[in-house]
Parts: sequence; structure tokens; C-alpha cells
Amino acid sequence: MGSKTSFNTLDRCRSMLLLRGVTVFLNSIVLIRMIQEDAFTVFRNDQMKMERWDPSEIIATPFPIEVLRPIVFTACRSIMTPTEIILTLLLFTYQGRYSLTDLHSKTFHSMLKFAIHYIVLMFLLTVVLLSMAVLCGASPFETLHHTVLAIMYLTTMMFGYMQPNIQDSLNVTVKRLLLGPDDHSELNFIESLSMEMNSIIFYSTVLVTIPFGILNVLDAGMQLQRWPMPLIIGSFTGHMLGIVLSMLLGIYRYHSFRRNIRKREDSMLESGNRLVSPNKQI
Repeated sequence: MGSKTSFNTLDRCRSMLLLRGVTVFLNSIVLIRMIQEDAFTVFRNDQMKMERWDPSEIIATPFPIEVLRPIVFTACRSIMTPTEIILTLLLFTYQGRYSLTDLHSKTFHSMLKFAIHYIVLMFLLTVVLLSMAVLCGASPFETLHHTVLAIMYLTTMMFGYMQPNIQDSLNVTVKRLLLGPDDHSELNFIESLSMEMNSIIFYSTVLVTIPFGILNVLDAGMQLQRWPMPLIIGSFTGHMLGIVLSMLLGIYRYHSFRRNIRKREDSMLESGNRLVSPNKQI
């Protein structure tokens, strides 16, 4: 890989991290505001109303659907729509397919195909997670609406930032998310880094959501135990942690890549000096 190409990749990586950082920061503000202003406001108000209730009665009372619905829909819209538009443009540019200033009909056709592929993939993942939730004990009748909204929120927190390849199937896309990128070469440095960052968000969301999901077993009567708030708060917390860890990984990979380029440049310069020195002596 030539030095010019390496420095171009370095510049693009810096731009990707900057734009991605701004995007996830703005999305995080929206998510935190919805949880803090809506969910925790209901928790505080209902806690006073249910102060004399039996703990089992509190746990059996679902979270108000009229409050849950905007929390979920706002999160899906905040993460999926602007994030995918920005990251898709970046992905197409960094792979050398198109230029941001050359958005002709072929580009829009490919982006439309990408968007459809992304929506279908998110829908299939939602169906799979919903089926798993029902198999694990979620009621398919009494609180089905709550469960569907919770799974939509969980799916968005886990998979919202991924950029599936148009040619890849669902199995290949999920495999790359779970196991990481296949190609770690410098030519695909930005794409592989993006996949690694998405994998961190996925695993962080899953690992933090699991202990929150076990809250239903406890008979403490906490507002947080009302269905489906263990999934909502757990996936939100894991997503926030994953964002921080993924950005730290991106910064670390960027500086490591830059150090490797500088070492290679210094090595080439030193080799060139060694070749020139004998000629001067002659």
C-alpha cells in the first residue's frame, strides 16, 4: 500500500470518526432526553401512586403504552434515519465507489437499494428477536404491543449503526457483526474498523441487557421491573456504554494506524539514506 494511499486512508478515517462521533453524540442526547424526561417522570409519579401496592401488583402492571410508544419511535427514527444516510454516504465514498460531490443517478439507485436492504434486514432481525422473546416467556397476548415495541427498541440499540453490504445475505451480515470483519488489510481499514465499532455496540447492548432482564425474577416491586422497562433501560444503558467503547476503539485504531505509517515512512527514509551514503563515498 503506497504512502499516498495510506495518508488518504488516514484522512478519511479521521473524517469518519469525527462525523460518526458527532452523529452518535446527537443521537445520544435524544435517547437520554426521552428516557430521563418521559420514562423516569412516569417512574416518579407512579411510585407515589403505588406506594401501598403489593410488589407483585406493581410488577404485573405494564408501563404505560402511550409513554412507551414515543420513546421507541423517537429512538428508531433518531438512530436509523439520519445515521444511516450519513454513514452510507461515507461508506460509499471510502470504498472508492462514488464521490460526495458526484451524486448521479447510479449513486441514488445504489443508496436506495442499500436503504431497502437495511430496512428488510432490521425487520427480519426484529421478527427473530420477537420470536425469541416469546419463547423465553414473554406473553404473546396480554402485553404483545409492549413486547413488540420493546423488541423494536432493542433491535435498534443492537443493530442501528450497522451498514450491511448490498450483496451479502442476512447470515453473512450477522456473521460479520458477531465475528468481526473478514479482511483486516489496510485497503479495507475503514470498513473493517466500522464493523468492529458496530460489533462493540452490539455486544455491549446484549451483555448489559441480560442482567436487566433478570430483574423480573425479583419481587422487589421496583418501577424498573414493570414490563418492558427492563429491556428498554438495559438496552439503552448497554448502547450508551457501547458507543463510548466503540469511539475509544476507533481513536486507538486511528493512532495505531498513523504510528505504523510513520514507522514505515521512517524505515523507507532510512533505507534510502543507506543507499545514498555509499554513492557519496565513491
